[in-house]
Formats: sequence, C-alpha cells, structure tokens
Amino acid sequence: MLYNVVDGDTTQKVLKIGPTLINLKPQQFVCPAGLTITLDSGFRQDTIPPQTFCVYQDWGWFVALKETFGILQAVGIDENSTLADYAQVVFRNNQLTNTVLQYDTANNLHYFAYEKWVSGQIMHYYAVIIKGSDAFWLCQFACAKDKFSDCLPYFIDCAKTITVS
Repeated sequence: MLYNVVDGDTTQKVLKIGPTLINLKPQQFVCPAGLTITLDSGFRQDTIPPQTFCVYQDWGWFVALKETFGILQAVGIDENSTLADYAQVVFRNNQLTNTVLQYDTANNLHYFAYEKWVSGQIMHYYAVIIKGSDAFWLCQFACAKDKFSDCLPYFIDCAKTITVS
C-alpha cells in the first residue's frame, strides 16, 4: 500500500509491501525515445529487447515499448487509430484473452491488467497505453502476484507521471 507520512512540513511517500516499508525518493527517468516517468530512485535501468525502456527493483519493474505508426501500419494501425484499436492488437499479439481496456476517469489512464507465468512465478501486470505524436506506447508495471495489491496504488501513482512525445 502507498502511504503519505507527514513529518512537520514535509510529506514522505512510503510503500508497504507485506511487512516491508520502502521510503520512496522520487526520481525522473528519461527515455531518449520520448518518454519520461517519475519512479523511486532505487530503480535501476536495464535493457530487455524489444522493450524501448526498462527499469527494475527487487520487487517490481517498469517497461515501455514504443511502436511507431509506420511499424504498426502492417497490422492496420496508424495515426488515426484509437487507443482501443491499438489495445486490440496488443491483446491479439500477446494472446491476452478475456482482457479488456478500461478507463480510470479519476486518474485519466487507459489501462488493462493481466497475469503471466515468468521464471517460475506468476507475475501480475498493470499496463497503460498512451498515444504520442508518432507512436503508441505500451507501458507496463509488473510484480509478483502476491505483491500486486500492495504495489498497484504505487503503479497508478507513477503511471500518472508518464509523458510521451
């Protein structure tokens, strides 16, 4: 769970995952391909093809895939396509059956969630899709399934900071 701890004039965000408390220190991460996001400074950058951007912690990660309109033309997606159109391609290409794009009006986020077996454990994903000036972005937060309910408020908080060009 995500908490705001007030100490005098300052407010510190604290993430509680199970019994563990993590004092969050916000840091803006910049992807040269045109994305920025604010995450905890403990995230470390990595490279995971075909992802455009990847950062991780011991308890979770964030990956972003930029798919330009030019590349997506092969599957019928262009600059006039909607987020729902792009989501259907993502669902089909990743065999995500029974997955639905949802809209979080309070946070202005188009998202979907799903589970996947990865390296011997079930991972839970919170994915946000964003349309930029020249591409769609698939931005995914992930953690172990048993930590997801604790991490989700933090993932949403971070998703609200994403900007794309």
